[in-house]
Amino acid sequence: MKLTKTTLLIQIIVTISNFPFSFQTPHCYVSKVSTRSNETLCGSNYFIFPENWDESEDTRVGGSRGHSETNDVDFTLCCPVMPPAKIKDGDQNFWWPNEIHRGISRAILNCNPASIPGIETIRFLYYTNNNDDPDDFTELITGSRKTLRVSRFVKDAPLKIIIHGFMSSPFVGPARALRNAYSQLPYAINIIAVQWEALANLVTASDSICYNIAAQSTKLVGKRTAELIEFLVSEKMATISNVHVLGHSLGAHCAGFTGKHLTIGKLGRITGFDPARPNFDKVPDSERIHHTDAQFVDIIHTATKDWRLLGMVTLGFIPFPVGLREPVGHADFYPNYGSHQPGCSVAKPTIPVLCSHARSYIYYAESITYFDGFNEFIGRECLTHTEVEAGSCSGNFSVAMGEYTPRNNQTRRMYFLLTNKNSPYAILDLNS
Repeated sequence: MKLTKTTLLIQIIVTISNFPFSFQTPHCYVSKVSTRSNETLCGSNYFIFPENWDESEDTRVGGSRGHSETNDVDFTLCCPVMPPAKIKDGDQNFWWPNEIHRGISRAILNCNPASIPGIETIRFLYYTNNNDDPDDFTELITGSRKTLRVSRFVKDAPLKIIIHGFMSSPFVGPARALRNAYSQLPYAINIIAVQWEALANLVTASDSICYNIAAQSTKLVGKRTAELIEFLVSEKMATISNVHVLGHSLGAHCAGFTGKHLTIGKLGRITGFDPARPNFDKVPDSERIHHTDAQFVDIIHTATKDWRLLGMVTLGFIPFPVGLREPVGHADFYPNYGSHQPGCSVAKPTIPVLCSHARSYIYYAESITYFDGFNEFIGRECLTHTEVEAGSCSGNFSVAMGEYTPRNNQTRRMYFLLTNKNSPYAILDLNS
């Protein structure tokens, strides 16, 4: 039976209503309304999300609503409206993946909160790779030999510093995924998770989150992280070339600013997982992650296009401008064209853009476990971004993506690769 667009819309919304995550800060809900009544679809201060549709003229504002012929019920997704008094003219709102609550939250591109958390809210949580318990850490304090001694930091072992992004924390997302993967390695690794969630999740009085404050704070997080690295080097516990900073989303720019603020030499490596685009697109190299920030910088792009949630455009909001599109590292990898990742769909217990954005560090975490060399992600060199988007690359080089990407690959290249839609994601045959 051929599905109409209205029927398909109903199925999508009903699927959303059954997701095991909630839309947080503020929450959204699915409204079921009898077609025989005049009851308002959404409650006071809520709107139909999204309200503008680009599918057809029938689904524009004021057009047809989702309807089930079998039970005379309408379905719609209702999301809260930002109180007008809380927004200044010209401020932009958009929805962004929230890793902590596994949903989406509303963000304000430019907000001026009454108070902003200070630098004392940035913490460094130390783990060894033989312990993946997220609550079993020691806090390292820059300049404190006591905390360094208590931590049992492994001298001269590789140091991995992991920095979370917007609406995230060191207990979910990349920090947890990478710690779990590094715990499988047969040799010692020092792991530090940077906790800056007070700045990355600054909530306004209207229960929205200040993106601009988080974006501006990436420089401060980078500076404080650089100071910690210099302290560890001065105590002869680490060498600068053996330090690897990994960051997701806004955390990728934190990693870049870490390299920029170092005064004792260049970091050995920086890895950026789908670096955030808003406020970092078309800016000087000094204002975002760049290949000059470390001896080797590799980037994994997985959500580079404006996201149209379920094919729809939001009500005057920025439609999910998630990851940077242009290459900024020595090696820039674009799995599955760098946009929508296979296996990320509305049938999954998360929204597609959150899934694609997160795949950048999930692929990397899987690559860590391939230390025996039996499997790996292989990227083919692309000479232009047009080749990346076509998935047809004419370059001569192939290179592994992930933990074991060769550091001598510093000629600034782009690479395309395909992945499986489910774990394990690595495909042995590039042409399969």
